[in-house]
Amino acid sequence: MLALTLSLLSHPEPQPQRITPIQLALFYPAQLYADDVDVHGVRLSLFVGINSHVRGLDLGLVNLTEDIIGFQAGLLNLGKLTGFQVGVVNLSFQVFLAGDLTGVQVGVVNVGGTSLGAQLGALNMATTLNGVQVGLYNDVGGGHGLQIGVVNMARDFFGVQIGLLNFNFKSALPFCPLVNARF
Repeated sequence: MLALTLSLLSHPEPQPQRITPIQLALFYPAQLYADDVDVHGVRLSLFVGINSHVRGLDLGLVNLTEDIIGFQAGLLNLGKLTGFQVGVVNLSFQVFLAGDLTGVQVGVVNVGGTSLGAQLGALNMATTLNGVQVGLYNDVGGGHGLQIGVVNMARDFFGVQIGLLNFNFKSALPFCPLVNARF
């Protein structure tokens, strides 16, 4: 009986998910709803907005979320992305978990974990890419696709690199100017 009572006490009732259709934030923590409330609709942040999950439109100077499904625009965007990110710096990964980018990042600096889609910017980096990188400097750990840039760097990449300097370290030609390919 004691074991059953302790078991019930250690496993409290799950709390219902808290969701709001709109979130307004001046800076964290000065926002309408706490950071653990999910936004399914629109989040507008004057300076910094923080919520666990955003589904829909996310606009502000600094947008921080565990994951975003939809459109995110700001100077700094941070969150696992399914959709479209536009900003000066776009970081699509989770700090302590394997993160993902599924969609498009457009910015000066774009960083994705496991990425499926496109990165368009001056500096593009992905752990794994299945898609396209277009920029001045493109860097990928592995994957499949296309890199177009001044410098293209890859460790284990299958696809085509078009640029002034192309590096693919596991390729038969680890360095090849103008065009490099591995299939």
